[in-house]
Amino acid sequence: SALRLVRILRLSRVARVAKVLRALPDLMILLKGLLAAVRSVFFTFCLLLLVIYIFAIAIKQLSDETYMGSKYFNGVPKSMYTLFVRGALLDNVSMLVEEVFNESPIVAGLLMLFILAASVTIMNMLVGVLCQVVTTVAAVEKEEMTVGIFESKLRDVAQRLDQNQDGTISKEEFCLILHDPAAAKALQAVGVDPVGLIDYADCIFETEDGSADKDLS
Repeated sequence: SALRLVRILRLSRVARVAKVLRALPDLMILLKGLLAAVRSVFFTFCLLLLVIYIFAIAIKQLSDETYMGSKYFNGVPKSMYTLFVRGALLDNVSMLVEEVFNESPIVAGLLMLFILAASVTIMNMLVGVLCQVVTTVAAVEKEEMTVGIFESKLRDVAQRLDQNQDGTISKEEFCLILHDPAAAKALQAVGVDPVGLIDYADCIFETEDGSADKDLS
């Protein structure tokens, strides 16, 4: 039916988007970072909203019966809008500060204090939170990719080292890892020294009672 055809087309679009995300790991890392930072971003905006509300009430009270008060701070909602757009986002803020200062230096000083608190501090803190989260997510994703690649390579190496094809690796077979360039490169890629690993072969293959060497499966 036509409805089933529409559903198939939607699923194909979703699969196409998933394929694009897999082909662009950096984009995937950014999306995961944004999702991980949602909670921190939400509370940062809550803090910004609280600061805007407090300053809006104070500036509204101090700018009553003034021209700039009726123009920019006519009521708490209008004051919050002005502080957010002009003070936090710095949209033509110099003209606002100049007009306010001409009528009330006290309100202008309070407005400058708000700009320092909201735009310079809180907004930059928001950028810092996003950068930190994305950096952390990128590090975790890179580590997972490295481990996955190493696991795949090491599985291939283990199959080559398993000379008797019994599904396990004996101590003698393990010591042959130095003679396999692919195995040595796979270990070095994740920061493992192959020579040092061979030195610990006795500990790796030692049984609990120390009576004989065990095989690794």
